[in-house]
Amino acid sequence: MRRISLPATPEHLAATQALVDSGWRGDWKRTDDGLIALDGCKGSLTQYLQAHGPLDYHQAVQLALNLGTQIVALADLGKGLISLRQDDVIVCAGFLIGNLSDAVALEEDRLEIIRAVDCHSCTAPEVGKVNTLPSTVHMSAIYSSIALLCLECMGISRDMREIRGSKLYYLLDRCLRHDPQTREFLYI
Repeated sequence: MRRISLPATPEHLAATQALVDSGWRGDWKRTDDGLIALDGCKGSLTQYLQAHGPLDYHQAVQLALNLGTQIVALADLGKGLISLRQDDVIVCAGFLIGNLSDAVALEEDRLEIIRAVDCHSCTAPEVGKVNTLPSTVHMSAIYSSIALLCLECMGISRDMREIRGSKLYYLLDRCLRHDPQTREFLYI
């Protein structure tokens, strides 16, 4: 376990506070030098998976809900993320978005893309089709990314047969809808 420091930007503060408000019990504080110090961290999600193997069902639910909570907090600031990968997430009594440097403007449910996006295994399909800059994509691109990240971290296929019928299945299924306008981040 170790201490990780993040810049105390409005985005990081809002994301961290949203997690605390949702019941997250991570050990964090704002330091005098403008950082958020997180104690008891296990490193990036990539490092955690290398050390412990795939996430189980309950960890994947926590991953999805922690990330979703932070995405809502960013949206309240008029910001959003287009995609997330394992290295963007810190494991620390839950899952915290550690890399918010790629946050973009969010206006009327549209994320503004002003520079080329590095597409990867957890990028929504429509983002890979952007060929003109500036451009926009629906904010639900991040829902798709979170769902793909959960599946990747669990080591299960996109058909999700291993979790079919569960609450997590229905959350991920709604997030992976082909039409970005109909995607929902809803866990019931």
